[in-house]
Amino acid sequence: MKLDGFREKIRSMVADDLKAIESDGKPQPTTIYHYTDVKGTLGILETGDLWFTERTHLNDTAEMTYGFRIARKLFDGSAKLRKPSVPDIESFRLHETHEMRLHQFGHWIFSASLNDNDLGQWQRYADDGRGVCLGFSLEKLKPTLEPSAITKALPHVHHALRFRVSYSENQLRTNLQRYVDCALDILEKLDLPPKDRETQNVEQEVFFYLNGGIYLHSMLCKHEAYKHEEEYRLLVSGERDKFEYYDCHCVRERNHEMVGYLKLPIPEWRSPGMQTGPLTHVRIGPAAPERLKDQIWTALRSFRIPLLGLNPDKSDLPYRSS
Repeated sequence: MKLDGFREKIRSMVADDLKAIESDGKPQPTTIYHYTDVKGTLGILETGDLWFTERTHLNDTAEMTYGFRIARKLFDGSAKLRKPSVPDIESFRLHETHEMRLHQFGHWIFSASLNDNDLGQWQRYADDGRGVCLGFSLEKLKPTLEPSAITKALPHVHHALRFRVSYSENQLRTNLQRYVDCALDILEKLDLPPKDRETQNVEQEVFFYLNGGIYLHSMLCKHEAYKHEEEYRLLVSGERDKFEYYDCHCVRERNHEMVGYLKLPIPEWRSPGMQTGPLTHVRIGPAAPERLKDQIWTALRSFRIPLLGLNPDKSDLPYRSS
C-alpha cells in the first residue's frame, strides 16, 4: 500500500509538471527559427519534413546526463542525512538505473531558437555562416505534436512535447529535489531488509517511478553555457526497440557516425490554394553569397510553397567564414 501511494504521487507530480510546461508564465512565441546548411534547407523545402535527431547526436555532449548528475548529487546528499534508514547502496542503485533506462528509452529532438540572427548558431549549425535560418509558425507546427498525429506515426510514444529550454540550474535543482524527497520518504518508510531478490525488485520499482520526474526535468534543462541559443524544442520520446521499426525512423551518416532520426511531416506544407503556410521567414547567413537568395526563391516556387509574406533576406552581422 505504501508503494501504491508513492506511485500515484509521482504520477500526479509528473502530470502537473507536464501541464505547466507550456504555461511557463512567459509570452508564447509565434515563430521559431531553425539554423541549417544549404543541403538541410533544400531537404526541408522539398519534403516538408522535420528531422528529430536522437539526443546522443546533439551538440550538447551532456544532454540529459547534466540533469542526471544533479539528481544523483541531490539524492546522495539527502540520503546521507537519513542514515541509517537509507543505506549507501540505494544511491548506487539510482546510478545504475539511469544508464539502463537511457539504453531502453530514446529521445528525438527538433531544435529551434527564439533568436533569428545569432552569430554562434550561424557558425555552429549553419555551415559557418554560409547556411540558412528558417522561421516556422509555431501555431501551424502544433499539429505535428498533437496526440492523434503522433500516435498515428508513433503508436508507442511516451512523451510529445514542445517547450522553451530552461538554463536555470537553481530551478532544475528545486524541481528534482521534490522527486528525490518523495523517493527517500518511501525508502525510509519501507525500511527494506538486507538485500535479496524481493528487496531489489522493490528498489527497482521505486527508481522506475522516480526516474519519471528526473527524466522529464532533465529533458527540459541545459547547462547555462548554451543560454545564448534561446532554444525551443519539439520532442518525442519512447522505447528504442519499438521506435526503430517505424517507417519514419531513419539512419544517416554524419561525421563518421550513424545518426538515428525521425522524419515527421509539417502540416499543410504545400496545400493547394494556400497563400501562407508554416514557413514564415527565410534568412541567409552572413557569409552566404548574395545569389543564394535568388536560388531560394527558385526552390520555393519549384516546390509550390506558399509565398505570401515570405521575403528572404541576408543577415547583417559582420562575419567572415573561416
